[in-house]
Amino acid sequence: MAYSADGQRIVTASADQTAIIWDINGNIQYTLGEHSDSVNYAEFSPDGRAVVTASSDGTTRLWTADGDLYDILEVPDAFSEVRFFYATFSPDGEEIAATGTTSTVWIWSLDGELLEALEISDPEERGTSGLSIAYSPDGRLIAASAEDGAAYVWEVDSGALVATLTGHTQRVTRVVFSPDGQQLLTGGDDTARLWSLDGTQLAVVNHGARVESVAFSPDGQLMLTAGETLRHVWAVADVLAGTAQPVASMYTVAPNAAVLQVAFHPDGRRIAAPAGKQDAHQHLLDLATLLRIAECRVGRSLTAKELQQFEVENDKVLFDFAQRECPPTAAP
Repeated sequence: MAYSADGQRIVTASADQTAIIWDINGNIQYTLGEHSDSVNYAEFSPDGRAVVTASSDGTTRLWTADGDLYDILEVPDAFSEVRFFYATFSPDGEEIAATGTTSTVWIWSLDGELLEALEISDPEERGTSGLSIAYSPDGRLIAASAEDGAAYVWEVDSGALVATLTGHTQRVTRVVFSPDGQQLLTGGDDTARLWSLDGTQLAVVNHGARVESVAFSPDGQLMLTAGETLRHVWAVADVLAGTAQPVASMYTVAPNAAVLQVAFHPDGRRIAAPAGKQDAHQHLLDLATLLRIAECRVGRSLTAKELQQFEVENDKVLFDFAQRECPPTAAP
């Protein structure tokens, strides 16, 4: 699940073998339907003109933003049984990276040429799966989270492994870079962890349940942790200071709503997350939450003039993609 850079569209991936491009109001624009197994991840290119999908059918596919299949990115025949869990564009949009069950991060050019294969573990053993990948904002580094409980960081140009992040006790489900490129955030077991680029652990927060996904807000001041039923928003400064308590919490009400992907809207005030096997919700941080976040950022109560800047809609759920009546999202 990901927003387009202009915030006007969302793309979602589904176990029903499709990815769907929606407008911001929850209307289906295009269905990407040529996969033959679960689509595990989808995202827009930085310029919004393309979409990449990663599937358990063994393919990573490149599409136009109008829903037309553009290319199927190939791996060597020896890896033909791979299941892809994640794929992403480089910040300049010129490369695509994907990972899955082969203990490898594959990197292609936009014309489908395989440029590099970074080994997460011994290629003879292939003992761990890559679960997610992320480029640093400057495109110099690429990180992967893995089933073996660690995350790995490489230099893209040289392919050299520069850091191994160890500390989680179970698989690391997600890794992301901070918007300024100076930190990494990982989620796994029941914790989320902040790291420096050299692999030094900076802070840990306890989510209270298994963490399936994490994200930074566009300004890097907030971080989101998400699990099967619970999502927390944290102030990064508090996390680093060791004094963190969630500044907002949201609960899913849909059955079987494992939250495997979450995303901040480019405006930083909305969050998109799955809510069931094929549904998704977009949440607006309400006025009270935005005020708490603002006061947390400045370390004091806001002035009357500052309070006037927070005249926003007070709806937590803007829409759901199933076109049904929107349920409440905050626990009583």
